[in-house]
Amino acid sequence: MKQKITKTLIEGAQALNNTELKIWDTILSGFFVSVRPSGRKSFYAYYRLRNHKQQKIKLGDFPAMTVEEARERYKELTNQAFGGIDPVAAIRERARMDEPDPARNGTVNDLYEKYMAEHAIHKKTSSALNDQGYWNNHILPYIGNKRVREVTRGDISFVHNAIAQKKNRKGELMTVTANRVLEVLSKAFNLAENWEWRPEGTNPCRQIKDFAEKKRRRYLAAEECVSLYNVLVEYLKSDSYRKRQVANLVMLLLFTGARKNEMMRAKWAYIVPERSVMALPDTKSNEPQDIQLSIEVLEILKRVRDDQQKNGRPGEYIFDGHNIGQPLKDEGRHWDNIRAEAGLRDFCLHDLRHSFASFMAVTTGSKIMIQQSLRHADPSTSDRYTHLINDPLRVAVGQTSSKIKDVMHGNKIVNFEDAKRRQMEVIARGLVSGASA
Repeated sequence: MKQKITKTLIEGAQALNNTELKIWDTILSGFFVSVRPSGRKSFYAYYRLRNHKQQKIKLGDFPAMTVEEARERYKELTNQAFGGIDPVAAIRERARMDEPDPARNGTVNDLYEKYMAEHAIHKKTSSALNDQGYWNNHILPYIGNKRVREVTRGDISFVHNAIAQKKNRKGELMTVTANRVLEVLSKAFNLAENWEWRPEGTNPCRQIKDFAEKKRRRYLAAEECVSLYNVLVEYLKSDSYRKRQVANLVMLLLFTGARKNEMMRAKWAYIVPERSVMALPDTKSNEPQDIQLSIEVLEILKRVRDDQQKNGRPGEYIFDGHNIGQPLKDEGRHWDNIRAEAGLRDFCLHDLRHSFASFMAVTTGSKIMIQQSLRHADPSTSDRYTHLINDPLRVAVGQTSSKIKDVMHGNKIVNFEDAKRRQMEVIARGLVSGASA
């Protein structure tokens, strides 16, 4: 294929039938773009030496190298060749002189430095710190000194299994951490291929299976909700500002379904009263999102504001931290005490988000509503609440069948208030059984 090479042309080019596509430039003879089935696109050039010997050299990958940069690089190489210098031979000579060449000799330690500098830098700070921890605690101690080109599937499998056999502070096997480390390694070796530190299609993480993970399905049962409320009421009466602060935080998490860090770092400026929303400028999905605020939530926020002003702690954050001008960093021991007093075993703050979704499931019977309220980017994430959505539907179908039967057997008039009351009792029992499952 011969055509003037442009940015738009390269972006739309695709290799068909699992074969490489070459696009030859009509402006510069010997200059072309290679489009591989994997989607990788690279600039190449052919040039002739004074002895008429033809050589081929790679100029760079698109889009890291622009079309204009590739053309300039091509002109430099042809000028060198015309002047009697073979660019390929010069590159080989530098290799023989043992100049640093990470593509040939780079270790996993070097890959870590490049990964953090060129990939993790674009991630959220918390995610980048998590990656850094995975590298320093679980990857580099095992294979840090090994050359990237020499890392095998067996090496990756060894690291994956070694982490999974460790135990965390709770005495649980670290299989989840092992899976997250595998994800980081898989991305790192994909990048290593892009950077030509490894041959294309040789990622050693492929075909290594994740360990099974159990998704948490811990919701507040009806009686647990009552118990938690009673404890929170007592905390709100406390003389301790921090106790009242954490109690308000717990209530807001339960009544909004918000993520803990979102609420703890929220600012008063995010509140939009006329729309009854908390407008978050940045979220886990890297985009602005709104948290809907009910009347109950607005009342809690007013209580928090009044408490701040009363204690001389007004500031930009809804939950001010120990240091002036900083948000609340953690809930300290207060949450542990609250859940202990409420009898909430194996219950964490994030389970308040699950509980909000479970109550919405039995209230609305709508997975779409759950997805929108929890702001799940992937609709399948809301599937864990489907069994709760089925409960009110099952009750409604049962009541309809009973009504039809009553009418058929004597035209009995149905008392809809009694039916509604029975339905709520069944739903409540379903909540209890669902939470304990």
